[in-house]
Amino acid sequence: MWVITNTDKNLGPCVVQFEQYISDAMVYLNDELKYEMLTEEEAQIEGRRLIRDIWRWTVMAKSREKINDDETKYIRKYRSANLENLHGYFCLLYATKHDLLPS
Repeated sequence: MWVITNTDKNLGPCVVQFEQYISDAMVYLNDELKYEMLTEEEAQIEGRRLIRDIWRWTVMAKSREKINDDETKYIRKYRSANLENLHGYFCLLYATKHDLLPS
């Protein structure tokens, strides 16, 4: 099985075997300098905290006229849509090297 994913620098898609994609993802996710393992309960608490923080930020930003009514509604709509699944999604972005591309 294959995965089609994006590359950095907006250079288009790349194709990676599924097993390699998972292996690459686990190397990144297991890096304790980047990620901390949470229990399900801790993750739920952090997710709810983030949802509250986003709401508070929209209140502050709107009051300071940093965002308008439409932007506030947009942010809050998608914030509400994520209440059922508080966990984010992870996807890899493969790095490309310019010197390997033909000119």
